[in-house]
Amino acid sequence: MVTRLASTQTLERTTIQALGLRALWLHLQLTGVEALALAPRDRELITLVATRPRGVPLTDLLTRMRTTSALNAEAGRHWIQRLVDQGWLSVREDDQGLSIDLAEEDLAWITAQDSRLTTP
Repeated sequence: MVTRLASTQTLERTTIQALGLRALWLHLQLTGVEALALAPRDRELITLVATRPRGVPLTDLLTRMRTTSALNAEAGRHWIQRLVDQGWLSVREDDQGLSIDLAEEDLAWITAQDSRLTTP
């Protein structure tokens, strides 16, 4: 069964813009030369993180990996850490605990693009 957005559900303009820029980043990255070396699971994880406005809580990402990839938590942490070490993702701590997001330099690029769109 496909879950569809309710016609009454509205998103903030800033959320739409952030998701659009993150989708642009994802497209540019996954069609680039560096992405040729990525495994399908790498692409899946990067896509899961990139398609969220502010990354994904680590516990949610590990749960998703366990249900879709049959990886236990330790193997999932190792897989995520490898992508962090390669510069694809970053780990940050927020009020929900540890979260996985895009690498800092990629977030800086997205922020710069956002500024270009919002500055007259």
